[in-house]
Amino acid sequence: MLKKLAERRALRRAHATAAAADIARRMLAARRALQEHLPIDLIHDPSLDMLLSLFVTEVEGVAMGAAELATTTTVGPVTAGRFIKAMMQAALIEDRDDVIALTEAGRAAVEAAMEAAAAAQATREHVLRPRLRMLYRRDQLAAARG
Repeated sequence: MLKKLAERRALRRAHATAAAADIARRMLAARRALQEHLPIDLIHDPSLDMLLSLFVTEVEGVAMGAAELATTTTVGPVTAGRFIKAMMQAALIEDRDDVIALTEAGRAAVEAAMEAAAAAQATREHVLRPRLRMLYRRDQLAAARG
């Protein structure tokens, strides 16, 4: 009985992780699309690109070294190295025998961020400023009344 419960939990966890990885893939694709149309200096975020890439590759069972991880972002290798060092100091990633990997805390943080991103996409509330949100609700209520 306990074994089946553990198996169900593991299966739910695997589905949640796969869903979070799918969101991360879509975010990476969207970020690349934005970079084609907007000034890269204004929209790039090397840490986010690297964290998302690490998360996706780990879910897929692929390992990345520091040099490969540096290629997932829009900055040069030296700058990427500084970001990698900062993420290590923040305990989000670690170096395991020349393989860069998310820590448990880093994995949990990225997965939680992907779940929050999915929830934010399900509603328009995160986009609207407070005053606009009030006007939007007023208009929705007026439309509902007829």
